[in-house]
Amino acid sequence: MLSYKKYWYICVVTILVGALCAAFYLWKIEVPQYQATALIYMRDANTQISVSDLQLNSELSSDYMVIFKSRPVLNRVIADLALNMTYDQLNNSTSISTIEDTRIIKITVTNTSAKTAADLANQLVERGIDTVEEIKSKQPYTVEKAVVNNNKINTSNKKVLLMGMLLGLVAGVGGLFIQFMLNDKVRSIDDIEKTLGVPVLAGIGENKDLAKSRKGGRKK
Repeated sequence: MLSYKKYWYICVVTILVGALCAAFYLWKIEVPQYQATALIYMRDANTQISVSDLQLNSELSSDYMVIFKSRPVLNRVIADLALNMTYDQLNNSTSISTIEDTRIIKITVTNTSAKTAADLANQLVERGIDTVEEIKSKQPYTVEKAVVNNNKINTSNKKVLLMGMLLGLVAGVGGLFIQFMLNDKVRSIDDIEKTLGVPVLAGIGENKDLAKSRKGGRKK
């Protein structure tokens, strides 16, 4: 049995190894991410605000959130800044939300460059506001046209592969279990006692050196 001192030694070593692995990940593997946030205040021309106006502002906030993340707006932002990125990449790195009990919309962009994140957030505000003004002048207005999506929406290839691997593992373990249960060979003294119901007085051990010499003699 291991003493308590050895247990503590193992714990300390594993903690140090974990810390070194974490430090290596932070310094060599992890890519730094930066966020920049821009705020938009939805100002109404009317000085008096009623309950219906507050409800309308809430609905407009939801509309703005959809418009600002629409494909045409994000593609314009990418083109304006001449960035080597796709619509999906910018869409996934952009979050738009409303600040509770206010008429302020918060736009946050995440990027590996702090400056690029700020440029994207600011340009997204400008292009989004331009699009909103354009929408107000036309009724109805096409916010985003449909594009060809080559990604199938039924079964994911990764899920199918994982399910196949899981089923294979279950089948393999099940087969081994069935083979073990059906195997009635006597493997030990305990098996003899359980099968015959009588105690075993002595047993003959296997001489590994003798077995090896026999195998060597057969090969010759």
